[in-house]
Parts: sequence; C-alpha cells; structure tokens
Amino acid sequence: MSLSRRVAAVASSAVLAVALAACDTDQIGAAAVVGGDRITVAELQDHAREVVELSPGSDITENQAELQRGLLNRMITFRLSDQVARDTGVTISEAAIDQFIAEQLIPQTPDGDLTPLLAQNLLTEETLRDAVRQ
Repeated sequence: MSLSRRVAAVASSAVLAVALAACDTDQIGAAAVVGGDRITVAELQDHAREVVELSPGSDITENQAELQRGLLNRMITFRLSDQVARDTGVTISEAAIDQFIAEQLIPQTPDGDLTPLLAQNLLTEETLRDAVRQ
C-alpha cells in the first residue's frame, strides 16, 4: 500500500471516529430528537406503513423517502406543539378532541367513515388526534 493510500485510510478512519464520537447515544436509531424526546426510525416506518395501508392503490408509495420526510416533519411539529403547550400550561382534553371530530369532521365524510379523510391527509387515527390537538 502506498504512503498516500495509507494516509488517506488513516484520515478516513480519524474522520469516522470523530463522527461516531460526536453522536449522542440517545440519537442512535432516532429519526429525530425533539427536546430529548426521540422519534425512532421504527416509529417513523410504522407510521408510514399505516398511512400506506389507509391508501391502497394511491401513488403515495411511489416516493417512500419523500413520504417519510413529510411524515417526520409532521411528527416533529406535533412534538414541538405539545412541548410548547406543556410549557405554557395549555391543555386540550381528549373529550374536546372527540367533540371536534364528531362535530366538524365526521359530518364531512361519507357514512361517517373517516378513512378517506385520513388517507387524503396522510393521517392515521392517532395522528388525526394529534392534528386536532395542534
């Protein structure tokens, strides 16, 4: 191995070691960390899978990376909103969320089925509640 290749190999190893040392162990396996709260890659992938299952035959599966980026952005926004609400003492009860869904959303859907609305907005039942809370 030539001297320049050895130098390059050592330099690459040093850069990798520094990069790995800079990673907080809380961030390993995390798609994002919001105020110490981890959003894991597995959570993101599960959420994307749920959204895709609500939209059979749609074109949302064409660009999985774009879908996951958008969902991660939304998950971060929900976590930040929750954090701001906690910090400012704002609370929204589950009953208030139920009431909003019953009065504002279900009447807009055919036969009271929220599935088309969820699919159209890339939401699941759980993230719908987060969206209403926000």
